[in-house]
Amino acid sequence: MPINEYGFLGKDIKQYENELVTKYKEVFDFYEDINQFLHKMKFKIDVKNNDLQGGTMAGLLCKSLTTFQAIYILFRHYLCNNAENLCRILFEEMVNIGYCSLGEDEAKRYLSLQLVNNFEIIEKVSKDENKKYFINNFNNSFFKEKSQDERKKEIIEKLKSYEVEGTFKKGKRGSGLEMTHFPSILACC
Repeated sequence: MPINEYGFLGKDIKQYENELVTKYKEVFDFYEDINQFLHKMKFKIDVKNNDLQGGTMAGLLCKSLTTFQAIYILFRHYLCNNAENLCRILFEEMVNIGYCSLGEDEAKRYLSLQLVNNFEIIEKVSKDENKKYFINNFNNSFFKEKSQDERKKEIIEKLKSYEVEGTFKKGKRGSGLEMTHFPSILACC
């Protein structure tokens, strides 16, 4: 199974993978040690009941660990460009953890932005002009458990519960909601 015919799924790729692992053995060993340490640490995070900040950071850490491991797997299998792309995502996740570590208000702001993004996705999925981009009946299956209005209401209520200062307004580009100040509570709808 020559690499020119089968690419990264061919048997010939194993020789390149072995060369890479041999050449950078110290790096791979170090990466494995960091991974083991981080997994031990995630179980030592003491999150109390209703600890929004700690729960958010713990969730982001678990998500980051998955990205960290995906990078390792891709590098190990000689998919270096793909691994490099995930490094950017891992960096963003680390920035989000750092931002949430600044305080509970910052964690609420982060979560508020995630909810606004979810709200915008619901808006886009439900528009008739966007349905052509989704598989047949995707819209129906997306809103099968909860209707579009129920999902929107749930997001708005969650945003209000965070009691973050600032407001949202309708976006200038007509794409849904836009934050007037990064942190906010949904004041429209």
